[in-house]
Amino acid sequence: MSTHVVRRTASLRVDLPPCYLQRLEQGIEAHLNQRLLRWGHDLQGILLAYDQMHVKRRPGRIHPFHAYVRVHAMARMLVYQPQPGCRVRGTVTRVGRSAINLTVLGAFHATITAAEAGQHFRHDPQTRAYVHDSRPERNLVAGKEVEFVVTNLHVRQGKCSLEGSLSKHHHERRRKEESKADASDEIDAVMRVKPEPRDVIHENPRAQEKADNDEGDDTRRSKQETRVKSSRKRSKTDDESAGTKSSPRGNRKEKKRRRSEVNDE
Repeated sequence: MSTHVVRRTASLRVDLPPCYLQRLEQGIEAHLNQRLLRWGHDLQGILLAYDQMHVKRRPGRIHPFHAYVRVHAMARMLVYQPQPGCRVRGTVTRVGRSAINLTVLGAFHATITAAEAGQHFRHDPQTRAYVHDSRPERNLVAGKEVEFVVTNLHVRQGKCSLEGSLSKHHHERRRKEESKADASDEIDAVMRVKPEPRDVIHENPRAQEKADNDEGDDTRRSKQETRVKSSRKRSKTDDESAGTKSSPRGNRKEKKRRRSEVNDE
């Protein structure tokens, strides 16, 4: 089992107060001492120890906007880098009804909830322990060293705490949950981009636009033809009605003309 403690040489950029101008090494040591047993985002872990510290460039430069000295240094560091999924060992400090508290490397807090303790453990309030169903030597009591799987990390104000699980099927269960979540996300994405129902769907947006324009032209053409037909029908009806009304007048004029001719004779 890996302890997840790595040794690395890191470059440092430290801003020191002016009081350390003549004591740069002492100022860098004071800065590193403040970072011990605290989470560092630049280290992606917790600084446990350091040695072989030396200043790279002398003298330091003063910032233009505040009176601090920028110093570049090098140091060899011992960093603890736990990650979700790794196996670590911790010592049980307290057993409660809902959770088990542990310490890792004697300095970091860890918690295992009752749900993550496994189906073979049950809480016994009289002995203040988690009792195993068939193997008493695996009972979890205060002071016992336990190996568990890290499920999550919590960092707050530089302090790091761990969440763990004793279940052997934790990885398989977590993998199934992640696969279900991914599948549901894919279904939601497909449902969000579902196209509107149409008779013909073109992959090319220009082709779709052309089809819509053609459909509009056909509609306008059919309406225009209907208007022309109705106009022709109305004009024909008007002509017929006009002819019917004018025929009696024409007969009367013809009779009057004949009468005038007879009188002249």
